[in-house]
Order: sequence, then C-alpha cells, then structure tokens
Amino acid sequence: MKRRKIFLIVLGIIIILLLILLIMVVLKENRDKALEILKVEETDKDKVVLYYEFADRNIYLHGLGRIAIKYKGEFRELKDLLNQEEDFLNKFIKMLGEPIELYKDGGSRLYQKDEVTIIVCQTLDNNYGIHIGVNLTYEGLVCQMS
Repeated sequence: MKRRKIFLIVLGIIIILLLILLIMVVLKENRDKALEILKVEETDKDKVVLYYEFADRNIYLHGLGRIAIKYKGEFRELKDLLNQEEDFLNKFIKMLGEPIELYKDGGSRLYQKDEVTIIVCQTLDNNYGIHIGVNLTYEGLVCQMS
C-alpha cells in the first residue's frame, strides 16, 4: 500500500512536470510567431526605396530607411534575415497573420502592425511586390510599381 502511494505521488509529479514543459513549449512557439516590427530609421515620408530584390518580387520601403523585426526573441534587420534564411519571406508573410483588407486587383493584401503597414501585392499583371511603410495606404498605385 505504501509503495502504491509513493508510485502515485511520483507519477503525479512526472505528469505535472510534463504539463509545465508542454506549456513552456507552446508559449515559446506563440512568442516566436508574434510579429513585432521596429522602425530602425525613418526618412522623408514620400521617399520610396527599393529595399530588397528577389527574382520574382521586390520589397520597397516607404518613408523608412531600414526596418527590423523581432525573430526568435531578438530584433534583427529584415534584410539580414532574408539573406540568411532562404524561405524567410514566406515565414515573414505568415507571421503577418490575417490581412485587414483584401483588394480586387488579383489578391493584394494589407496588413497593419501598430503604425507600420505592409502591403503584399498580387495583381492580375503579375506584380508581387511588397511595400512597407508608416501608415501606408493602398491607392491602386502602390501595387503598380515594379
């Protein structure tokens, strides 16, 4: 009888430790998925800069010189992450969550994180550019840039 009580106590402790470990893993995953954007350097709000080039799409900054995001617990410049991880652009887009607006130009999407706006273009004329800016608005012209 005494052994059974000890066994049940040890089993209970093991289950509690496993639950704590599971909770820590889930919290870490949620923390890594949450996107935080840091405006490293603001410029003239009307200035548009080609920030990064891919074979099939470009990233433009509007009124920003540089931008960093929090990834794996630390702020890093977006350009560095794009250079270091081949599939980071897809991860970045997934981290944006649900768009707050969808456009009927072929599927462009607008995301808002605090005062930073991200517009992911997907137009009928094959424009797949990404535009990042402070309180950026979609006026039809943003996704016409190539």
